[in-house]
Amino acid sequence: MREKTCMFTGHRDLGGVTPSCLRRRLEAEITARIGEGTDTFLAGGALGFDLEASLTVLRLRDTASHIRLILALPCENQHKYWPKEQQDLFCRIRSRADEIHVLQPRYDPGCMMRRNRYMADRAAFCIAFLNKPSGGTFYTVMYALKRGLRVVNLAQTL
Repeated sequence: MREKTCMFTGHRDLGGVTPSCLRRRLEAEITARIGEGTDTFLAGGALGFDLEASLTVLRLRDTASHIRLILALPCENQHKYWPKEQQDLFCRIRSRADEIHVLQPRYDPGCMMRRNRYMADRAAFCIAFLNKPSGGTFYTVMYALKRGLRVVNLAQTL
């Protein structure tokens, strides 16, 4: 149900923000969404912000068992060329996700944008980490706003 769904979008490079600081802000924002009735969280499974957001949802799910993590993956092998440590983390997150939607079998130049639109079309809220006015995260936030999603940008609060 769209009105109970929140999506994540953010940069791979967190620009010097410490992981512990980001985790605290993510936890506070996700907890606030849960308090408003959100029970489903969509993440794209990308390096950086997406993985941190996914881990935070999984930690909170230990005490808020009604929430769900859905991974919307642009293609089956998106993590193929990542560093081994990040591949292992992604696989652990994937194994704990409640659902996984793989949008297409192989990478192509537009698959990341299709994944981002897929998430925005199914959510009412967007938690973002946007610190530059260009690129995929910027495009996704603009698309989410155009679709009427409420957006909070954690990069503005850190």
